Amino acid sequence: RSLKSIALSPEMRAALGTDAAELTPNELIRTILSAPVDLLFNGGIGTYVKSSHESHADVGDKTNEFCRINGGELRCKVVGEGGNLGFTQLGRVEYALKGGLINTDFIDNSAGVDCSDHEVNLKILLDQDVAAGKLSESSRNAFLATLTQEVAALVLKDNEDQALVMSFSAESAKRNIGLHQHFLQALESANAIDRRVEFLPDDKTILERKAAGLGFTRPEIAVLLAYSKIQIKHEILASTLTEDANLNMIVETAFPPTVREKYSHLMKGHRLYRDIVATQLSNKVVNEMGITFVYRMQMETGASIDNIIHAYTIASAVFKASELRHLIENLGVTVPLKAQYEMLFQIRTLISLATRWFLHSRHLKNNMKKTIEHFSVRIEQLKNLVPNLMGGETKKYLANLIESFHQKGLSQEDARTIATYRAIYTTLNIVEVATQHQFDLEQTAQVYFLAGEKLNLLWFRDQISKDTREGHWNALARLTLRDELDIAQRALTIAVIKSSYEESHPEILLKGWLERNKMAIHRWDSLLAMLHASPDVDYTMFFIAIRELLGLVMNSMHEQGIIS
Repeated sequence: RSLKSIALSPEMRAALGTDAAELTPNELIRTILSAPVDLLFNGGIGTYVKSSHESHADVGDKTNEFCRINGGELRCKVVGEGGNLGFTQLGRVEYALKGGLINTDFIDNSAGVDCSDHEVNLKILLDQDVAAGKLSESSRNAFLATLTQEVAALVLKDNEDQALVMSFSAESAKRNIGLHQHFLQALESANAIDRRVEFLPDDKTILERKAAGLGFTRPEIAVLLAYSKIQIKHEILASTLTEDANLNMIVETAFPPTVREKYSHLMKGHRLYRDIVATQLSNKVVNEMGITFVYRMQMETGASIDNIIHAYTIASAVFKASELRHLIENLGVTVPLKAQYEMLFQIRTLISLATRWFLHSRHLKNNMKKTIEHFSVRIEQLKNLVPNLMGGETKKYLANLIESFHQKGLSQEDARTIATYRAIYTTLNIVEVATQHQFDLEQTAQVYFLAGEKLNLLWFRDQISKDTREGHWNALARLTLRDELDIAQRALTIAVIKSSYEESHPEILLKGWLERNKMAIHRWDSLLAMLHASPDVDYTMFFIAIRELLGLVMNSMHEQGIIS
């Protein structure tokens, strides 16, 4: 049969989505590439897909230019890149913008690189005993061979975590386009990235995408993910975090369980010890909290990366975030993926708020292990109490969230656990007040919520949560308002409990305090009435109102002799 043309059977034409009766070899390859299939997997050598805005000369692969197609011509649902450079980056973006699912070659190929890294790190570790004459080279090789399945499990876990953060970021890309733009601009300002080299969109293109209801594509998110991890790793290496005994134990997670048991004593002497610690820490923070988490914390608090990682580690441990993530990640197909992302979002939001809380507190100066233990024990005591003390829209929201998760496949208990963890951020304030003033923990929680409800602070929180204005300064204003409200509610709780040493019942305590502060409460109620009546409530009005509240509480504490 002549190679000039190939006859297609009806079955082949149907499978390839073409009406052509025969095709030349190059035409056939292009038709195969553009076939309406579920998965296109590239495992060969050469670049087969470019952007319609690129010429074949731009691609730089002359051999395959006669069988190359554009990203917009692909009709597959998903692309897997087993080979390198099968697509140009702009070809990927063009395909992704029309709804196709694609990462990048360095994401889809990362298991190979990861496996190689594990092999090198293991050899360097064991070679310490080989050099000391405690282990022969043949014994080392035999031992390495027994680790095959353990290394494979580590590699798969690394890649599952990376795939999850990619998908989670892509799911929220439209909502976070402004944040991704600011992060990219910050990387540029630090000379850490050249967006033209990485084929990332310029600001004009980003505005156009925003107007069209689009965000960064998965291939672009992959680039941001890589640079985020690189930047954080560099900052960790420039800090003292790798010497921190509470954090550097993460080095063990880079090695198989058998190696941890037999050779943990060698890890500190590993030639790449600091690099491994920095890599593991960077991967953990980004994979669990997202591409822009550290950047956002820096912008919101001005904190250094080492303090952010300290605060994050405490927050994550205190609220047992890893256990919750493990619960969600093991749901499999029993719960829709969108619902799982929503659950993960609840956990991320809690840990973000808690990280900010610890950054603003004095606890980073204390022993990390003791701080984690102190808060963990007390939050466990409050975990089941807090949901019953909640009120207003927050209580309704929680009830709806629990029911929603339950209907999507979770048991009632698991649904309640995951949904409640978003709400128990307030336990940090309760534990702090009870500890500083040696109050009963349960009484403090009851007064905290009763006082908040009576003075309509729940309404304030609901209004702050409902605000959807975009932009960095609006986001910062909402977070600052939340902080100010926390300060006011903590002070209010202290004032109420200390108002009577004879009385301990929360409701009676609050009633007595309100009676003694009638004039101030009347002033507060008047302000609330003005806020309720205003058609447009802006941040300035909220700040003024919260300052008024804090002022009346401080005056009350002054009159009680609590403060001078």
